[in-house]
Amino acid sequence: MDRYKNQSVFDTNNGHHFWLNNGQLYRNDCWGPLYIGDALAGQTLFWVGPQFGFGFYRAARIQIAFVFDAIKSGVNDSVNLPRFSGELVDCTCYFSHQYGWFFSAFKENGKIIHQAMVIRRDGAVMATARGEKGDGSWLGTLYGKCAMANDLFAVTADDVVRMAIQNGSIMLLKEFPDTSPFINGFCHLLPSANGLCVVNKQDILILKIT
Repeated sequence: MDRYKNQSVFDTNNGHHFWLNNGQLYRNDCWGPLYIGDALAGQTLFWVGPQFGFGFYRAARIQIAFVFDAIKSGVNDSVNLPRFSGELVDCTCYFSHQYGWFFSAFKENGKIIHQAMVIRRDGAVMATARGEKGDGSWLGTLYGKCAMANDLFAVTADDVVRMAIQNGSIMLLKEFPDTSPFINGFCHLLPSANGLCVVNKQDILILKIT
């Protein structure tokens, strides 16, 4: 299995597990490993949602981003991902059925900048946004987020907010100030049939969002 720095590169969804081996992307199948497509050994990261996956690799001046179907073989490497302007520090991706919300952190002029990009399953970049680490907004941290349908629920310094894609931008749709006592900068949000599941170090709570 390939590694990115010290991290093994694999992911799972509700049906399959996916991994990289010698720069080739696979998923498990009833007859054994199913080849999906090529990437770059030792330089690739990817994530998988219920319907599709997203990944990228960098080498020198080359930066390639791609999407792939969660069931079918084939990689679409024509994703027009804006180039990182500094040293990549961290990144992650949250999926709904329709979109992948890709978050990255990179060093720029002595600051850590966070960038969000919303990617459709056909590889189109629908919207982008930038913020600074620790600014208290929904972009202040890469974590504490949950994609549901067309929107993103995110933890801020004060509460949970709902973000939406509007005219190529990511806009604040609604704030939920009553969630303030139940969240912090270290919690995780997960979808639940009854609302949002908030996972803290010691508690698991269900928040009914209306």
